Amino acid sequence: MSIRLKLIGAFAFSSLLMLILGSFALWQLAAISRSADSLANQALPAVETTADIQDTLVAYRLAQNRLTGQAIGQRNMEELRAQETRMDILITRLRSLEPDAATLAALTTVSTQWNEFSRRVNVELMATSINRDTLDVLENDYNTLRTNGAALRQASRSKATIARTEVVNAYDTARSVTIAILAVALMFGAVVGFSMALDLADDLRSLTNATERISAGDLRHPITVEGEDELGQLADAFRHMISTLSQKEVEVATQQTQLIARADEIAQAYNELQVILQEREALNATVRALATPFIPIQAGVLIAPLVGIFDTERVNLFTQMLLAQIQRTATHTVIVDVTGMALIDQAVAKQLVETATAARLLGARTILVGIRPEIAQTLIGLDLNLEGVITQADLQRGVAYALATIGQLGRRAV
Repeated sequence: MSIRLKLIGAFAFSSLLMLILGSFALWQLAAISRSADSLANQALPAVETTADIQDTLVAYRLAQNRLTGQAIGQRNMEELRAQETRMDILITRLRSLEPDAATLAALTTVSTQWNEFSRRVNVELMATSINRDTLDVLENDYNTLRTNGAALRQASRSKATIARTEVVNAYDTARSVTIAILAVALMFGAVVGFSMALDLADDLRSLTNATERISAGDLRHPITVEGEDELGQLADAFRHMISTLSQKEVEVATQQTQLIARADEIAQAYNELQVILQEREALNATVRALATPFIPIQAGVLIAPLVGIFDTERVNLFTQMLLAQIQRTATHTVIVDVTGMALIDQAVAKQLVETATAARLLGARTILVGIRPEIAQTLIGLDLNLEGVITQADLQRGVAYALATIGQLGRRAV
């Protein structure tokens, strides 16, 4: 018998078992549903309603006690009437649930006692005074009514218990039969599986060995399984897969060789690029160092022309070089010419003012020349402290001012 026929027979028998199991399950579900409907539609609402009756009776008693202990007010009377209305609604609801004879008898007793108790409470509340005997009678009536309310609740619980027992019994029966049918189905499956396993063991062992060899990388291991059944088709698929993998292995090896060569080229290009970047950085450093020359025009007087575009890095370098020049040459006057600067942003302007302050701390004054209108607006907009910064219109006037005031600096030093 072929694998296909065995599988068809096993499937047919399993389908029959599942059909029997499904029919029984549907029948049991219908029984459980009926019991559950009885429990949900009658028993449980009855239990809930009797509990609400007891709660309403207690609330009514509390409202009645408040009215008895204090002057009758409109709000307190409305509370009492609300509890009476709620009790009547609950009694009517419980009757509409069609309770059994025991529950109906207990409900009739509670209803009769409730009508008498509520009537007596209303009569006594209308009296001008309530004596101790009246309060005792109301207390006894209330206790009796509570006792009968508890009996009513117990009777409604009995019906709920019966309905719950029916649901549990139906569930237990369905579970037992289901387990039995499943056990039979499992036994049948085990027998069929064992029979098929004996037939397929040799072929599967051969395919398993071939798979292990292929997984280890041996693509030349032969597969000896032949036939027209499913295992034969699987063996053919394995052979085709081995052929494809062999071809892919050759292609991958070729691609790896190409990738290694390409990686070497990229590494070489990267190293060359690093050398170029290092050389460029060194060139940039040299250009920045030479871009800001310091021109001494007299002992202690230094001109620093700023030409081109200055960013934060370049102006910081200028500050460092200027302070070092002041300290090295004992400069007392620095003329900073900004005529050649393309533009000055807020950061550069702030750094220039801070440079002048640092120079003053080293004993040198700073004369700022060549300020254009837009640069002046930038300095004013920053609201910087320009104390100690001398400005002149151009380099010629700045030099004249510096030379003219050298004698004054000497006399101050004396």
